[in-house]
Amino acid sequence: MMTFTTAAILGIDVLIFQKNMVSIAGQDAWISLLLGGFLAIIIASITYYLATLHPNKDLPQITLHLCGKLIGRLLLFPIIVYALLYAGFSLIIFAHALKLFILDRTPILAIVFLMSLVIAYAVYHGIFTIGALLDILFPLGKITIIALIMLSLSISNS
Repeated sequence: MMTFTTAAILGIDVLIFQKNMVSIAGQDAWISLLLGGFLAIIIASITYYLATLHPNKDLPQITLHLCGKLIGRLLLFPIIVYALLYAGFSLIIFAHALKLFILDRTPILAIVFLMSLVIAYAVYHGIFTIGALLDILFPLGKITIIALIMLSLSISNS
């Protein structure tokens, strides 16, 4: 799950922050994305380590346990705001990408509404729903990548 989350965060960062990074850093924007990716992996590793130390608790419970009730809640508030904003940005970006490439005549509100229902269903039924979906999508993605490689090889040999 940590790998899935980190890959999703890096993918969204490439779509969201690329224009801002290029305007500030110029041609060296890839360094910023690389450092941000490493920082995300380090934070995810620390979170994973804390989760292994406290196996029956989630992140808010661990934070409250380690920092106390008052400081823990003060630390959790920006995390909650960040997570909600990040989820909203991710949802809107993915909906715009779907509208641009696949569902060009569908209103964006309908796409966001249906995606919200799917997300709510996955959250309600837990990680096993996401795992089952990945079990289905992984072979399809692998077949697509192999087909693209084979098509490019046939074109390059000509």
